[in-house]
Amino acid sequence: MKRFSVAMLSLLAFGPASQAAERTIKFTGPGCDYQVRFDPAKADPKQVKDTGEILLGQGLPSPDYAGRATTEAVTAAMISGDRAQCLAPLAKTKGLALLDMPGLKELVAGRAEAIEDACEFQTIKGRALVAGAGPGVLLEHKASVEACGAYAKALETPAAMRTLWRAKVEKQCADNASPAQCRKSSFALEQKPDGAELIRRDLIAFHWNNCANEQTKFSKAQDKDEATLEALRKAFKKQFKTKEKCEEG
Repeated sequence: MKRFSVAMLSLLAFGPASQAAERTIKFTGPGCDYQVRFDPAKADPKQVKDTGEILLGQGLPSPDYAGRATTEAVTAAMISGDRAQCLAPLAKTKGLALLDMPGLKELVAGRAEAIEDACEFQTIKGRALVAGAGPGVLLEHKASVEACGAYAKALETPAAMRTLWRAKVEKQCADNASPAQCRKSSFALEQKPDGAELIRRDLIAFHWNNCANEQTKFSKAQDKDEATLEALRKAFKKQFKTKEKCEEG
């Protein structure tokens, strides 16, 4: 009986103390809030926090593209500012303390490369949009030359440029809820005093952009990155006590 009492005293002494040593970190992700409990003696708090933010919270950083109207004139100052804005999320990949989870560090390193590549793509587009820029600028985006080189070729002459642009507008409007209205509003550019320049910008900023963007490292890696993230999320939740509360619907 005495031995039993000593054992019970030991449980009372060490059980609550072990639980008290645990820490909780909260994360807010898309549509869900999380509470993660862990023992700081077994897992580094900064590693848990930084890893949790990527897997459950803010997620992997993405290039911050500048949103501009396709008809907007572009200047060298705009290109410089847009590049700085685009690259800003790259800082979030620096100085991270990550848990030793298979594929996690490679995932973050790959995203850093993808951001740099995506911002270079945006810079090339911006340079091509500057008034008087030669179409060869688009060919500097080597990854998209095979799929999208026809745009640079068409931009060499006004006639070829307009022919390609009208074909792209027709294709775009065919999928529109109101094809006739879509064609009318799009082809209205031709009637403007600076119609040729507006068509050139639209062909580059919208049509070439959509084609070339698919060839960036960021776009090509999205499905693979999400699959890796989902596997890591499951492993993270299995390793740590995680409470999850998500919005209904």
